[in-house]
Amino acid sequence: LAAKDINGFSDPFVKVYLLPGRNAENKRRTKYIPKTLNPEWNQTVIYKGITKEQLKSKTVEFTVWDYDRFTPNDFLGEVRNLTVN
Repeated sequence: LAAKDINGFSDPFVKVYLLPGRNAENKRRTKYIPKTLNPEWNQTVIYKGITKEQLKSKTVEFTVWDYDRFTPNDFLGEVRNLTVN
């Protein structure tokens, strides 16, 4: 990942959206990992109350951000249009 902090690292986290829809119900977020350019998230993202049939009309979007405590988070990258099977 790109270094976004003055210390030469980033504090990355991932926002996961189950699309269509960008509301709180469709959004999940990982924990941030401090001071790294090679993060590994061993986390499970769970969406409750969605049937397999409903998933056929959904896609997943992952956006990666650098966590900043006192300023807006910095965008690092994204993966879009992943079909859910």
